[in-house]
Amino acid sequence: TDSVPFCQEQVIKLLHTAHVGAKAAEDIKSKEAQRTIETLKEKLTKAETEREDLQTRLMQASGRTDKLLSVEQRLDEAQKRYRTEQSRRLEAEREHEEQNRTSVRKIGQLEQSVR
Repeated sequence: TDSVPFCQEQVIKLLHTAHVGAKAAEDIKSKEAQRTIETLKEKLTKAETEREDLQTRLMQASGRTDKLLSVEQRLDEAQKRYRTEQSRRLEAEREHEEQNRTSVRKIGQLEQSVR
């Protein structure tokens, strides 16, 4: 009979440890996502700067409108790909956050059921 409270206490400690671990994993994923966002922002800024430079140089060269249109089209396509990738990343991040919330809820429910 003395071992039952001890076992319950050990289970609660293990659940608490799992909860802390889940929160740490969530924090790590959050930091990774933030780094990814910063990298994508830097790439976008660089791409926009490159686009402006290309547009300026091409517009200075008269009679090269075909090349300008081609470059603009490629840049527009690159921006569309970037936006699509950004949307996918944001959706994946939302799904990850929802999974974390679900995990934390389940751990909480387990903790409650053990008590």
